[in-house]
Amino acid sequence: MNVVMRANVAGLGQIALVTGAAGFLGAAVVRMLVARGYSVRAMVRDEAKATRLAGSEATLVAGDITGADLESALAGVDVVVHCAAATGIRKTRAECEATNVDGTRRLLDASARASVRRFIHVSSLSVYGMKAGAFDERAPLRKEGDPYGDTKVDAEALCASFSRALDVVVVRPALIIGAEDTGFFPMFVDMLARGRFPLVNGGEPRARVVHVDDVAEIIGRAIEKAPRAAVYNACAPGDVSWRHFADLVCERYGMKKPSFKLKASLLRPFLFLFAQLERLGLRPVMRTAELEFLSEERRYDTARAQSELGFVALAADAAIERVLPGFRPAPSSAPAAKRRARA
Repeated sequence: MNVVMRANVAGLGQIALVTGAAGFLGAAVVRMLVARGYSVRAMVRDEAKATRLAGSEATLVAGDITGADLESALAGVDVVVHCAAATGIRKTRAECEATNVDGTRRLLDASARASVRRFIHVSSLSVYGMKAGAFDERAPLRKEGDPYGDTKVDAEALCASFSRALDVVVVRPALIIGAEDTGFFPMFVDMLARGRFPLVNGGEPRARVVHVDDVAEIIGRAIEKAPRAAVYNACAPGDVSWRHFADLVCERYGMKKPSFKLKASLLRPFLFLFAQLERLGLRPVMRTAELEFLSEERRYDTARAQSELGFVALAADAAIERVLPGFRPAPSSAPAAKRRARA
């Protein structure tokens, strides 16, 4: 008989279902739960694409929250960690509505009927909007026209509506970074390699990030320690500007540091026109949410996670430095990086 030694046995005897388990965050959550002793069901849309879960002790469950038979997947489950989401700056409102709102509603309803003990909903700091400000978990949520952020607000409203039937805890991560990212980080590196990343307002606004393993850790602690209906911001402490973030990446991969500077005030008059172009099916230069993401100064209070869960994320600069050694730029970015490095 083989015995697997685990660092933490808090979840022994409990079954956890993870949605979006083949994704960047979902796979990290699966690893965390297995290490804590949970029997993990990893819900994936396509088992052939679940490469991040290769060698995992988790049981793959084929399914999609927008249309799968959730009842069978949830049978006997103690904990649900809902990571599945339509993410990315280029997702349409219809795509975000289908997954982030309708899919979340179906999962909440099925979880309540299955008597799930605890439901962890992975939301986003984007629920506060992209305007400048300081935000703790009591700050009002704001819809500003961004499909992703707006549907995450709606999803949280759904979670609140199930508060009597289900023990729901919400985690709101900052921009999640890690070596296995296939979304933001590869795009960021590629834009830098091609000299197309704009230093909005000189790149001085701060990049609010958090390492993927820290998000998984706060989820693990929330399962075990959070009071009912708790909400937690998850953001790395420390101030790292977009310029410094870009410089760290360029130094690591031998690329020329960005020099393309853009004043947000000069671009704002064109945002309405860009929105009209997008409605016609054309890709705009930049969305309002994207501009504000890079130009507005936002601060997020994480004291609640520290006091209730004993959790403090890795500092922002250390989180970035941790990503760089394991990330491999795409082949399409490498030639551009080398050309710019020689320039």
